[in-house]
Amino acid sequence: MTTTTPRARPFGTTAGAVGTADPVLSGPPLLQVRWEPVPVTGPPPAWSVLTPTAAPSALTEELRAAHPGIPLSASGAPAGPAAPAVLAVPADEAPEQALALVRAALAAPDRPGARLALLTRGAVSARDTDPATDPEQEALRRLVLAAAAERPGRFTLIDLDADPASLTAVAAALGSTRSQLAIRTGTVLAPESAPAALLPLPAGHVRLALPGPPPWRLTLIGKGTLENLALDLCDEVAEPLVGSQVRLAVQAAGVNFRDVLDTLGLYPGDPGPLGAEGTGTVLDTGPDATVLKPGDHVTGLLTGAFGPVAVTDEHLLVPVPPGWPAARAAAVPAAFATASYGLFDLGRLTAGERVLVHCATGGVGSAAVQLARHAGAEVFGTASPPKQPELRRLGLDDDHIASSRTTDFEREFRDATSGQGVDVVLNALAHEATDASLRLLGPGGRFVEMGKTDPRDPADIARDHPGVAYLAFDLREAAGPQRLAGILRDLQRLFATRVLHPPTVHVFDVQDAAAAFHHMSRARHTGKLVLRIPPPDGGQGSVLLAGPLAHTAPLARHIAAGQGARHLWLVGPPDGDGRALARLRSQLEGLPVELHPVDADPADPEALRRAVEAVPAEAPLTAVVHAAADARPAPAADKPDGSDAAAELLHRLTGELPLDTFLLIATARSGSRGHDPGDPTRGHTGLESLVRHRHSLGLAATLVVLPPEGARPTVLTSLYDTARHTDAPVLTVAEAAPDGRPTARSDPHDGG
Repeated sequence: MTTTTPRARPFGTTAGAVGTADPVLSGPPLLQVRWEPVPVTGPPPAWSVLTPTAAPSALTEELRAAHPGIPLSASGAPAGPAAPAVLAVPADEAPEQALALVRAALAAPDRPGARLALLTRGAVSARDTDPATDPEQEALRRLVLAAAAERPGRFTLIDLDADPASLTAVAAALGSTRSQLAIRTGTVLAPESAPAALLPLPAGHVRLALPGPPPWRLTLIGKGTLENLALDLCDEVAEPLVGSQVRLAVQAAGVNFRDVLDTLGLYPGDPGPLGAEGTGTVLDTGPDATVLKPGDHVTGLLTGAFGPVAVTDEHLLVPVPPGWPAARAAAVPAAFATASYGLFDLGRLTAGERVLVHCATGGVGSAAVQLARHAGAEVFGTASPPKQPELRRLGLDDDHIASSRTTDFEREFRDATSGQGVDVVLNALAHEATDASLRLLGPGGRFVEMGKTDPRDPADIARDHPGVAYLAFDLREAAGPQRLAGILRDLQRLFATRVLHPPTVHVFDVQDAAAAFHHMSRARHTGKLVLRIPPPDGGQGSVLLAGPLAHTAPLARHIAAGQGARHLWLVGPPDGDGRALARLRSQLEGLPVELHPVDADPADPEALRRAVEAVPAEAPLTAVVHAAADARPAPAADKPDGSDAAAELLHRLTGELPLDTFLLIATARSGSRGHDPGDPTRGHTGLESLVRHRHSLGLAATLVVLPPEGARPTVLTSLYDTARHTDAPVLTVAEAAPDGRPTARSDPHDGG
């Protein structure tokens, strides 16, 4: 492994020779926008339901059934009700009538206590498990938030899920003066900004050196330390295929704890080459392969997945869901297959039983929570205290959550079950925590052991815990190829029907594998870690960059030098005398990249359409960056926004492509109209809704909102790297407080 002494580099520049330190995520502090529970003070003293149509909508009737005695008023004077809060429920068939109510309220004079709250379903993706947002409802949401910017404290948008408890909680939500709320399973949520949960490269990190042309893969030159990781040639993956084998060009591969244990010399036995799962494109097939063909985009269980070429049996692969980026697809197979086999094949978990999932925010743990809840089981989960909000996002309440760092979960969960304990334990802890978990099981209980550091003798367990079955397993050995194929097909159907949702993903380049292993060994992440793998041919994909050349030129240089794209499409206004474009061409000289400038307004839909349609099929788009939304004041509440329209067009044009990056860079709105201070995206609600909608569909998307003063163009390169590194849909660059420290904005109108 080639190494050099780590050296610092200025923010926004690209690392030079392989082997240098490459702190990808350095730069300004970033905030992550999430929907979090907020306190509410209870309903106002009086309120009414306002219907904008002659016949109340179905949602109106549901609301009145949940709140008997609340008066129903026809639309008329929504700005001056007798009650201090009015709830208007738009009929799905006629959203324009609800929009008319908002416009009428804007035109009416203020009255103390007057407030118009709009109730929607499907307008907001407040949870990772929310279904795709409804575009019609989204139009209403934009209008309400624009109106709230003009008349603070006068408008609220409340979005519901289908849980009856959420209808009941509407009255309490009216006691809050937030401009936007969501109610999920009876819990009132609001968007909040907090430090982004990013995984930076460790201090002193040294990138692994590429050994030469493929085939190569991540391997070990020894065990006991992460310094033994290396990229080395592996000619065996080029040998002739036999049976139903297939050869893949790997694009991304999931990291599992067994990879880390093996590297550190803690895994019992020989687990084989590093890398057990991945996503890629079929290159060729063996003589008995009948299911797959060259060109198929697949994901599944591999052997030696941390390299540009890998071989596996076709029965261990399934098609990638349409539009899913490679990194997201690579995060699913091993974790969900392990959870499924452990819970159901070994644990025999059935509806109505109780299951304890340890380390429930990790890849296998979060998969197990989803699968067990879908099966109708009552789920208890442990996680370290900083990670417990993730369990709440997965649908667990406080009575079903405990710390994984102590054995207090034994007492807490025994109390929560009135002394009965649980039926199944899916274990990833050790020592005292294992003993405590075993005590939670009674006769007939099943202890499913996934950990490798504290194995127990089943005979000892049977003696000390009568009637409890101790079931340790290794997925591939225990399940076998035929059962694994069946599990993967079942999981594919559950993802296709949106019963299951992929985990949060953090992406590292394979040359930064040591950093990914470092974070996993310290359990610093939630969800899954994935390694991005360069293509075998060095990359022939295309990247579309829309925006002023001052912004896109640094990105073009950065991507051409380090990301492998061979075609760069630049959509932006004409470059005056052409010097800037000539300078960019000069800087790219010697790199295997073609530049395709398109002189046009980056918000011009026809120009964007022409650029996307001109991308050759042999070099498909892998990334889209739109950096054209500036700090101009937000348009009037009933006017369209050009940047939103351009971004939505790019979504429609590329929605079926497995992009690994869809990055929107915007500048916080400014001007006399302002915006609601409780809007963390600073006036870019439409762009926020688009990226959350893409996330709900399983597509890559990130919105980064800069401060009103913008940012140096070179900063955009760091933001591009961040978007490729994290699965967070919305990030904002923190503004500096008077003392120079970053500050997260909160809603000064919040009375709840």
